[in-house]
Amino acid sequence: MIYIKKSLPVTDSFISKDTCFLDFETTGLSKQNDHIMCIGLASLNEGDFLLEQWLIENTEEEIKLLYTLMETLHKFNRIYTYGGKHFEWPFLTFKLEAYDLDASFLTACHLVDLKPSKAKRTTLESQAGFKRLQTSTGKELAKLAKLSLQTPSEAYQTLILEHNREELLSLQALFNYLQFLKHLSSNDLKETVLKEQSLVFRLSPTLTYSKSFDLTCKHVVCHYDTEQNIFQIQLEAHLLTLKTYLPAKDYYLIEGELMHKSLAKLLPASMRQKVAKDQCYLEQEGYYLPYTLEESERSWQDCNKVCYTLYDPNTFAPHIPSLLRQILKGLSKLTSASPQ
Repeated sequence: MIYIKKSLPVTDSFISKDTCFLDFETTGLSKQNDHIMCIGLASLNEGDFLLEQWLIENTEEEIKLLYTLMETLHKFNRIYTYGGKHFEWPFLTFKLEAYDLDASFLTACHLVDLKPSKAKRTTLESQAGFKRLQTSTGKELAKLAKLSLQTPSEAYQTLILEHNREELLSLQALFNYLQFLKHLSSNDLKETVLKEQSLVFRLSPTLTYSKSFDLTCKHVVCHYDTEQNIFQIQLEAHLLTLKTYLPAKDYYLIEGELMHKSLAKLLPASMRQKVAKDQCYLEQEGYYLPYTLEESERSWQDCNKVCYTLYDPNTFAPHIPSLLRQILKGLSKLTSASPQ
């Protein structure tokens, strides 16, 4: 079995000593018929980012590989993967049980899958500023792994190890990037610019990230400048004609116009007409933001029942804290890592 150990400088300081990143390469997707051929771990060690890799040269070494992995993992309380909830952990658990090795540690430690439910890994890597040197797919790597076990080749082994190394470095980059977004706070707000048709928030984050990046998330466009440590959020207002619904029990129709019952009761009963719920609304053209603010007097809706808030830069200042909290909450959902 081949063992490789390499130390790299730490670029961002979000990782704790009890945390590691795990990735492995297999000869295919079948737990029953395929083998784990290469395992990579990355963690902090004496101020450096330590990469450890194990690669087997025949299938008889798989049990030794698994035993070594479990011995090494006991140093950590939190283990991160990308997509491990549906691949690494089921595969690993099955193999440990197949070889009659103790798998209880996997249920005792905190296993975290960094993969967000919708975002693509390539998109996240691009946002995080991570660039791969290899372009091999998982399917191609599985073929190489199979070939390497059948006919050991240094060239095959080098490609597999390099791919595994890039997977670990990608995990580190994504973890740091998502942690940076997660720790953004409304307390970091440095400046707000209210324009006629848009808002701009400029934050000075408590934590810094080593690369500048752009991010589009739902209704906002973000840019981070690492040199100035400024995270900018821009939100456009939309020119729309929307409706706000009023409680029908409080209104009457008077000659086709809504009137509150407090005034309508002063008129003859013959002039008052009860109004249906779907008719009891005000309609207004204006600039709207696609958010609902609790302290806003009214919520406006489009034909799909999507809610908006009327935007007027001259009167919107009191709503800034609430809006910023909602935007940052939306960004934090991007960073949600699922327990495995």
